[in-house]
Formats: sequence, structure tokens, C-alpha cells
Amino acid sequence: MSIPFERMREMISKQQARGDTSLTAHADSAIHAMAQEPQRDDPQAQARWEEALALAGRSDEEAIDALLAFLHDEHPIVRWQAGAALANTAQRLRRRPRWNRTTWAADRQDVTFATLTTRLARELESQDSQYRVAIVDSLAHWQHEAIVPLLITTIQVDQAATVRAGAATALGATKSPAAIESLIAALTDRSLWVQRAAASALGTIGAPGAAAALRDAMASAHPLLQASIVCALGHISHPISRQVLAEATTHPDVAIRWYAARGLAQVGAVNSLPVLEELRADENTAFDQPISEMAAAAIESIEKRELGFWNWLCKQFYIIRRRLERKG
Repeated sequence: MSIPFERMREMISKQQARGDTSLTAHADSAIHAMAQEPQRDDPQAQARWEEALALAGRSDEEAIDALLAFLHDEHPIVRWQAGAALANTAQRLRRRPRWNRTTWAADRQDVTFATLTTRLARELESQDSQYRVAIVDSLAHWQHEAIVPLLITTIQVDQAATVRAGAATALGATKSPAAIESLIAALTDRSLWVQRAAASALGTIGAPGAAAALRDAMASAHPLLQASIVCALGHISHPISRQVLAEATTHPDVAIRWYAARGLAQVGAVNSLPVLEELRADENTAFDQPISEMAAAAIESIEKRELGFWNWLCKQFYIIRRRLERKG
């Protein structure tokens, strides 16, 4: 996985210009750091970035040591590329048959997937929180159940909120059911950023069992957490999700109403149509799109999924009931 150096700089510049944090799921990943810090004039950064990119897929100890050193780099683009390269190596090691010990050169000693994971577990004991963030950012690209125990330990014991948030994001990327319990617990973490990352991760997994916990977490007064929860529930098909999303269509925050409409487009049912019909009158704009447009698109998506005369009757019933509720 790689993004050309100048293309990455361009992405970050645009992100800075519009104050957008959508490229990151938590507070201090490499990409977020790029967006928060001024673009530094470092003529050697591209050379280091190219070195890290060239090491992708190499599994000899020398290459692993070099990539871990790049995770300490002062430039966030270099750290990001080193993490992506390390993930590429892990994916290759995972696919390699046990009997295949082919090395890049006769004098190089290859590591295994297990030894690489053990090495990173030791590195996560470093006192450098930025380094630990870079490691969990890399693990987010691994997407393998073998790292779930390591990430669960990290989200439970690490003292840095940025590292715990990164671990939550990485747990979501594994899509492992084994991660759900720890992510639900993280919804009450003392850090808002960890709470948001946990909510997003539960949405990534799409775990119906997390719907009730996400609903309860909506009691938070912080709209940023509420927005993350609404986004997450838009990926979880469950009656509780539909209920919370329907309620969110009247939220005072414009972005949350937009997220609610988008979520119902994905998981909504016939009984979601009345609130979406009302939302079609909302001409406020979020993310360069009128909410009315998103509501109309959601209605179309649901009607395509819920074809048939019976569903048409159900739609009329829910519309009439909604009108009566509004009058009452």
C-alpha cells in the first residue's frame, strides 16, 4: 500500500484548508499529525519515504529493523509509509507456507509472522507514545485475528489516549467478533477520541450485539461522539439501529441528521420511511449535499429493497401512524 509522496502532501494540504479530519479515525495517527502540523520543509523526507516504500514485503531482520526505525521518523508521511510497508510484509508472511523459507538473499535471516507479532508486542512497551501510535496505525492494515489479543491488551492498559484510539481502530479493521466486548467497554473510556474510535470500529465490524451499547452511549452530550455512533449504527442492521437513526433525523446538529439519513439508506426498513419523508423538507446542507437529497436517496434505497404489495401497505400504515403521532 502506498500513496505517492507529493500526492500525500496534496491530500493533507486540502484537508488543512477545509478543516476536515475524515482521513483519520483517531486523534494522533500519522495522517492526522500531517493535517495538524504545518507542512515542514524537509528535503530529505521524500528520500526516507522512498526507502521505507522499497522495504515493503521484505521479511529479513535487517528490513524489519529499518522499518521500525522509520516508525520513529520525525516526518508523519515517512511514519505512515513505514507502517504500510510493515503491514505489506506481515500480509506476505501470513500467506507464506510454513515449509517455504525463501529469503531475499542467502545471507539474510527471515522472520516469521509469529516472531514479527511478538517483536511488535515488545515495541509497544516503548516510552515513546508517538512510536506506539505508529505501530498500532500499522496494525490497522494487518486485518488479521492473530493481532486481536495484542490490540485488546493495548486498548486496556496503554496510558496514551492516542494509542488506545489507534488500537480501537485496528481492532475494527480485523472485523473479529473477539474484539466486540473490548470495544464496547471502550465506549466509556475517559478519552472522547477513544470513545469515537471504538464506536467507529463497532460499525466497521457491523456487530448487531453492539447496537444496544451504542444506543446507550448516545446519552453523551458531545455531538462528536453522537455523530460517530450514528455513523456506526448505519452499518449495523438491527431494530435498535433503525430506532436510533430515526430519532437522529430530528437532531439539532445538521451533520448528524445527514448521517442518520445515510444510515437509514443502508439499514432502514419500511417503518423508516415516514421520518425520511419528513426529512425531505430539510434544506440544510452537510458535506456539500442537501439533507433533503440524502433523504430522497435513502427512501429510494429502501423502496428498492422492500418491494411488494405488502410492503407498500406497511409503508402507508407507518406514514398514517406517524402523522397521528405528530398531531397527538
